[in-house]
Amino acid sequence: MSNSVFTIPYYDSAFEPGCVIEQEEGRFSMRVQSAGDIILKTGQLIGADPFILVGDAPFVQPVPVGTFAVRLAIAKIDDDERVALARIDFAQNPVAHWEMALLPGQEPDALEEDEIYGFTTDAGTACFMDKMSSDALKSEISEGSDFFEELMEEMDENFESTWTWANMELEHGNIISFMSGYGNGYYATYFGIDKEGDVVAVVTDFDVLPWNGSAVD
Repeated sequence: MSNSVFTIPYYDSAFEPGCVIEQEEGRFSMRVQSAGDIILKTGQLIGADPFILVGDAPFVQPVPVGTFAVRLAIAKIDDDERVALARIDFAQNPVAHWEMALLPGQEPDALEEDEIYGFTTDAGTACFMDKMSSDALKSEISEGSDFFEELMEEMDENFESTWTWANMELEHGNIISFMSGYGNGYYATYFGIDKEGDVVAVVTDFDVLPWNGSAVD
């Protein structure tokens, strides 16, 4: 996957009602969980582990400013459920292709075959938030905020066996957090681009579903 531009059918179909994905790895029955709306005031989106990477750098690619729906694609494999994908939709336009999200200093040409850029989760949790929210939250934490305890309490309220999520209101905006697939890892994010070249969606992939992307030349 050294290319950074792809077609990735599951990133759309996994969010459609009744989706079932059958591969050699198994049968994945999908369902969608709404996680509320994310408030983006700067257009600088952060994907990170909220328990260890609050205040981390936003993705290089800008996103629209506004309030947008966040959805989770939950994959059921036998009796086990996991958050497979987390998605923000900025517009209803169809995605023409997906581009790998980059952090400052990351260069797509430096990737070897099957390598990705992403962010690390060390607490088995990921999140979306705006840079303004992150900067303010980082300051609050340095002053002794109980953010981490409060986030765990809110996630406990939505706990379902092997996964959970929370939409936590902050003094400046909000943070939407969710379990990251099977736990700790290094996970890529992709921006959905329409035929006009505009960003219309973003997806973080937690490596639960078999990769089905094809590089675009």
